[in-house]
Amino acid sequence: TFADARGISPLVSASTSAALRGGWVRLARVSDRLRMILDITLLTKKLPAYDTVADAVIGTVKPPACKA
Repeated sequence: TFADARGISPLVSASTSAALRGGWVRLARVSDRLRMILDITLLTKKLPAYDTVADAVIGTVKPPACKA
């Protein structure tokens, strides 16, 4: 899956909107490339990425680091 600023921007906006309402956005089953982009752009705290949907929903498991 390819992600660039056009794809990341709506995710950041969604996360910001959710946080203002007491919610959150967590990503699940993301590609290594997207995980690397999140790491490089320092967005891993705003958009945590988890290996599974269950882990993302629970949100207590520390998101894995980028494998690159």
